[in-house]
Amino acid sequence: MRRVAAIVSLVCTACALAQPMPDDKVERLGELLDAHKNAEALVLAKEIAEASPRNHLAQYNLACAQAVAGNTKTAMDTLVKAIGLGFVDFDVMERDPHLDAIRNEPMYLAIMSGGWAELLEQRADADRVSVRNALDAKSYAHERDDLTRLNIASAFDPRGLAAAKREMQRVTDWSWQHLPMLFGFEPERPPAWVTVILPTTRDFVRLIGVPNVGGYYDKDNKRLVCRDVGPSLRHEFFHVLHWRYMLRAGCIQPIWVQEGLASLFEDMAGAGADATFLPSWRTNMVKRMHRRGGIVDLEDLISMPRKRFMGSRRQAHYAEARALMMYLADRDVLGDWYAAYVAGFEADPSGAAALCAALGGADLDEVQRGFEKWLEALPEVSEVGEPRGATFGVVMDAGAGDGPIVGEIVAGRVPASATGERLRHRDVVLAVEGEPTPTLDDLYRVLGEREPGSEVEVLVRRGSRGLTVRALLIAAE
Repeated sequence: MRRVAAIVSLVCTACALAQPMPDDKVERLGELLDAHKNAEALVLAKEIAEASPRNHLAQYNLACAQAVAGNTKTAMDTLVKAIGLGFVDFDVMERDPHLDAIRNEPMYLAIMSGGWAELLEQRADADRVSVRNALDAKSYAHERDDLTRLNIASAFDPRGLAAAKREMQRVTDWSWQHLPMLFGFEPERPPAWVTVILPTTRDFVRLIGVPNVGGYYDKDNKRLVCRDVGPSLRHEFFHVLHWRYMLRAGCIQPIWVQEGLASLFEDMAGAGADATFLPSWRTNMVKRMHRRGGIVDLEDLISMPRKRFMGSRRQAHYAEARALMMYLADRDVLGDWYAAYVAGFEADPSGAAALCAALGGADLDEVQRGFEKWLEALPEVSEVGEPRGATFGVVMDAGAGDGPIVGEIVAGRVPASATGERLRHRDVVLAVEGEPTPTLDDLYRVLGEREPGSEVEVLVRRGSRGLTVRALLIAAE
């Protein structure tokens, strides 16, 4: 194992923060490799690697180009460098035909026969160090979860961190029961560790660079960054589970499957196998599209290339993909559909045949008619900025991740409960009647289901104290 130890020493000293690569050049490199234009591929791979010398994928791609060009010793050295810099997708490496020329190299055999798990542990340690160095140490607590293979760096208070772990567990529990294939792996070949960062507002903008999203999972660098402990965290954490499976199984599923499944978890009720998925602002959007005749045909949706799906109508595509997954879940066939889909993935990568079989449709047109009929009967729900039904009678502001904050209070507007209790300025609303409300989406949904004039039990954080108060609801204006 001395060969693996040599790589381990590189992993321990490597920087875990990768440099970006130009997408157009990477796409072109893939085309050249697939077309067996090995000389051109090697030139381009060198150019990309020289421009991004600390990017593990750039080095991995260079190793592939060197291997197919016959430079086996150099290719092995470059692959070792890629692993040292952070490449951990050993399942991908094992299947990659571009590395066939180095399969019998002693170092390669050492990695695949016994070094896999050790290298992942060392990468996890290196990532913990790099994250600690990149963040303000005074603001973060750090935890390691061996069961889920997560390194967590949290700027949230202990209650917020506990809520985040609870929400990730909800996603895991449901998936374990309904999508068990996501969790099958050999003990000696475990999945890579993932770093979960629950950041300060300042660090979120610095790490993500896009202020109008709730979170992001970087599958290449195994890093999840999220600023709430509700919809966004559940969405992104499902991506963690899903990508672990797809990389292990070698079936990278189309974008409608990836985002449709992940978006399901944004709005859910209950826990464990019996958790249910709820209508949301996304299903509201699809209903409005349907009324205007603007819904995308399912045949088009499930065959849509990633670039178009993520283009100018991105939100519409997300919404319809979620609605279709919710339709499957509502019919209690989502797990059966997914099992059939992955079993027949090579013959049916779009999922069309599995959809027809699961929903009893002769073809996609029949499935479409059933989907639209279900959609028409689906209720609309309250959305952010549009509280409906009952409210607290105060202005609510988005919080730091664990709950909305009571903002402006108009004198005489907030009624007292029967016990004389009221919400106060700067209270953080953590839950209503036991239902977590980490975001305004969650709060408006929970309140929208209740009648004005009724009282609810509200869990709040007031300063550093957690307490329960009774609040009288009034009609939304």
